[in-house]
Amino acid sequence: VYGGNKRRGVAPNHFAKASGSVIRKALQTLEAIKWVEKHPDGTGRILTKQGRKDLDRIASQLRQNTRVNLEEK
Repeated sequence: VYGGNKRRGVAPNHFAKASGSVIRKALQTLEAIKWVEKHPDGTGRILTKQGRKDLDRIASQLRQNTRVNLEEK
């Protein structure tokens, strides 16, 4: 599921899996700041209320900044 093209020089690109360690450590960091928590069923992770709140705030700020920049042009 996670991964991308492995660039092989002049040969055609091939799909290569991403490192599981990078993804795992990123999720552990998100758990440490309380944005993500393990699902009660043990089937994965879910976004917490605090995580959703912070991401919505960040998205709102980006939208406002983008709108201001577009109006200036």
